[in-house]
Amino acid sequence: AFATFSHTDVVPVVKVGRLHVAELFHGPTYAFKDFGQQVLCRLIDYFAAKRGRKALLLVSTTGDTGPAAIRAVQGLGALEIVCFYPQGQISELQERQMITVDSPNVRVYAFEGDGDDMDAPIKSVSTDSALKESREVSSVNSINV
Repeated sequence: AFATFSHTDVVPVVKVGRLHVAELFHGPTYAFKDFGQQVLCRLIDYFAAKRGRKALLLVSTTGDTGPAAIRAVQGLGALEIVCFYPQGQISELQERQMITVDSPNVRVYAFEGDGDDMDAPIKSVSTDSALKESREVSSVNSINV
């Protein structure tokens, strides 16, 4: 899960004065969310493949979740991701981290509105019984809580 991290220790701990600091920026998107997303997405992919099914991850992001989830899903065999972000409300770096990924299992869409505007549609789609018959559907947003 951590092969794409830039440091061989994955989370190097460096001493700064009397403090020890964990460097959580060595993942593919330089965000701490890379740690959880890399593991979670590989587990979803593994169990979907084991059941002979496809899985769909729906994400709405205003920050680091989208890029981290996309990079974690990129190239996996049983997991696809559809990621939505509010146009003009994320950093240029985060937008580029998402829209430049060239992978058949990754789709990214901008929408008009703010970050919370996609929560209800994603929740509605993720509970759609017809869609759930064809694939596992999940999200990595707070709507899962």
